[in-house]
Order: sequence, then C-alpha cells, then structure tokens
Amino acid sequence: MFDTKSQLNDSLRVVADHRRLNEAIFEASSDGLAILDGQGRFVQVNRAWEHIVGRPRKAVVGKTERELEGVLAKPGEPTVWERVRLGSVPRTMLIKSERDTLVVSVKLDLEENGAVRNAILCVRSLGRLNDLKERLSKYEIGDYGKIDEFHAAQLKALLRASGFNDVVLAGQAFRRVLSLVAEIADLDATVLISGETGTGKGLVARLIHRLSRRASHPFIELNCGAIPENLVESELFGYQRGAFTDALRTGKKGQLEAAHGSSLFLDEVSQLPLAAQVKLLKFLDDKIIFPLGGSAPRQVDVRIIAASNTDLRALCAAGKFRHDLYYRLEVIPLTIPPLRERRQEIGPLVEHFVGCFNLEFNQNRTLAPDVLSILESYHYPGNIRELRNLIARLVISARDQQITRDDLPENVRAAASCAGRIAERVPLPSAQIGSADGAISLRRHFQDSEREILEHYARTCRSAREIGRQVGMHHSSVVRKLRKYQIKLGARGGSNP
Repeated sequence: MFDTKSQLNDSLRVVADHRRLNEAIFEASSDGLAILDGQGRFVQVNRAWEHIVGRPRKAVVGKTERELEGVLAKPGEPTVWERVRLGSVPRTMLIKSERDTLVVSVKLDLEENGAVRNAILCVRSLGRLNDLKERLSKYEIGDYGKIDEFHAAQLKALLRASGFNDVVLAGQAFRRVLSLVAEIADLDATVLISGETGTGKGLVARLIHRLSRRASHPFIELNCGAIPENLVESELFGYQRGAFTDALRTGKKGQLEAAHGSSLFLDEVSQLPLAAQVKLLKFLDDKIIFPLGGSAPRQVDVRIIAASNTDLRALCAAGKFRHDLYYRLEVIPLTIPPLRERRQEIGPLVEHFVGCFNLEFNQNRTLAPDVLSILESYHYPGNIRELRNLIARLVISARDQQITRDDLPENVRAAASCAGRIAERVPLPSAQIGSADGAISLRRHFQDSEREILEHYARTCRSAREIGRQVGMHHSSVVRKLRKYQIKLGARGGSNP
C-alpha cells in the first residue's frame, strides 16, 4: 500500500540534506558572501564576509547598508542596494571600506516579473591578495621569479591585443601600474591618475578605456587647462540654442554627453574653475547634466578618468580645489612614478626610441658606449616625453652615424658631469660613521653636493621655479636654499662674494 507519510518524511530528509549542503558550501567559501532581500536588508553573511568586512553577522543581519554606513559605502555615496534599485549596478565594483579596498561582485536573483528577489554580494579583499603575493615572494614558495616573468609576458600579450605594441615594460614600477590598470579597467569606477608631466598619464587613461567594457565607443579627451575659463562649462555640459551671445543656433553637445556610453578623460583636472567643479561633482553624484540655458535634465552614462600633475590635496588645503570633488574622483587612485625613480627603464626606452626614429627618419644611428650612461644619469624633469623628444633630436641632428657625447645638449652633459663628480667624492672612513665628527663630515658632504648642484642650475635657469622643475624640488625650498648658500641666479661664479 502507498505510504504517503513515509514518502513525505523521505522528501523532508532530502530537503534538509540539501539545505545543510548549501549552508556548508556557503560557509566554506573563501570569498565573502552576503545575501540581501528585496528590501535591501541583509539576510545572511558567511564567516569569510565577517572576516573581510570586519562586522559580525549578528550586527548585520536584518539591517540595511544605510544603517551600516561605512561598511560598503562611505557617507553620501550610493549603497550597493541603491545602485541595484536604480538599475545602475556594474558587474564589479571597487569599494573603499573602513578597513580595506574591496572588490564587490553582484548577482541578482529575479522574480518572473523582473523584480529583485535577492541580491548576492561576493566580496574580495585587495589587501589580502597583495599580502599573499608578498608572502609568496618573501618565503620563495615555488619559483617566484618565473611567476613574475609569466606575469610580465601576460601584460605584454594584453598590451599587444589592445593595440599598445609600443609600450616598453622594463621595470617593476611601471609594470605594477599597468597590472593595477588591468585589474580595475572593467570595474567602471572613477579613476584619478597622478604623476608629473610626461610620465604617461594619457597612455594609461587610454589603456583603461581599451580594456573596459566601453572599448567599443570612442575615447573622449578634454584638457581642462587648454580651455578659457568662461567656456569650460559649455564645453563640459553643452548648451541650448540662444544660451548666450554667439551660441550656435542648433546648440551644442558637451563632452559629457558626447561621451555617453564611453569614457571621458579629464586631463589637468586641477585647472577646472570652482564653478565647473560644483557641476562636475553634481554629475558624478547623479549622472545627470543640465546644458547651459536648458531646464530639462539629461541622463548620461559616462566613466570619468581624471589626471593631474599637481598635488590635489595641497590645492584642496589652499581652497583651490573642492575636497568633496577630490574624494569623488579618487575612487581608484593611480600614481605613476617619475622617470628618475625608474632608471632601469631608461636604457630600454632609449633603445626603443632610437629604433623608432631611425625607421621614421630613414636613419641608422647608433649610440657611443658612454652616451647611454650619460642618458641614464640625467634626471629628466620632463620624464618620458623629454626623453623621447631628446632621442628624436639626436637621431635627426647627429653629425655622424654614431651619436656621441658632443651631440648631446649642454644641459644633459653638464648634469651628468655634476652627478659624476658627486659620485666620485671619497666616502667617509667607516671608523667615523656614528661618531660626532662623522655626523658633521657627512652633513658637510651633503651640503657641498647640494651647493654644487644648485650652483650649476643657477647659471642657466631664470627662476627658482625652473630650478625646482629641473631637480624635483618645490620652488619655495629652492628659494630658501639659494639664500642659505648665497647663490644668485645667472651668476657665473655661482655663489656671491
């Protein structure tokens, strides 16, 4: 006879077994997992989530992200659930939490009518990933050198596939920058690239776009420092017909609207006037623009990549840049080191540029043995752009097929000569190191070197600001040291009598 009660008990046991298995899998995951219900409240989190985010589940379950502000969103920024509700949640986000930088992926569980039943969040810690890499290197687990070589090969393949065949990967510093670019390109978050003039900020911005899901759309660039102040807002946000005198009859799209679906690169963002900063901040908050002279809002989907060659924090402290805009731009910060801190890259870059310009100008130039060492010792205030232009000049103007020391500009030869003289100075005897006399001698040693460098640049530079650019020092420090050593600008003898 058919036993309904026995069959029901068997079914309940199967359901209970499945539930226990699902819970075991949920808890066993090394990624942090959290489930939100249809109202954005936490239903459950696993142990890994507690460890990564730093909040116990009893303090989280039943609450919303807004009630737990600071966990996955900063005050004033939209929460993950608010992004889900607005339909603007990207596949992956980079979020700065209270403790760490987190990579958050979102998977939606939908009802038949399209309503969100649950949102499943997967959280990973960038800090833990970097820590694991350092431990592998420190304890030499496996052949880490080969892992590094493999990683470099992967980067080269990625660059070739993206059309960046000319990028030279010769040093760890720039390779780390490009590795981070590859990790964050598809996260669709705002990026702030910092670095001196000529370090390659534009190249990095184009690579971010090329590796993102927006790559099928044109990359839009706007140099904020090249636009007259009274035209910045119309250039960014556009204008309606008759918005101002001389406005086009048809009106004009701004660069934000032109970049809809794509990426907008705001170079020299520090040059934006304060009024435009306010409007840009508003756009970053709600993705809506109001063209000049218009009252109807326009929804725009744009990823902002900004760059600055000046210290935005210092500008914020001076009241020349808005703190809130700085924090909205610096969701993902990228810093490109200057070339003087990447000297291992100079030789390969020189070789690359000589080959490129030989081909372009139909030449067959080579470098004399001592020329490369001079080029490697120069400090390049203009960074890679200066090096590139210098090699082009040498390939074009060298008197013989071989580029010699005499073909180099005087400032490059003089700087290398000055560096060589400093390096040749006799070091302190080891017995003096740590003694009072040794400390005094070492101080004099550094002061003599500093004086000699400043005297050299004071002969050719017209201002303390120009000397600062040459030696990588703030101009106010240059002024103070010129006074200290009694050095006059343009003084052939260097110091004053």
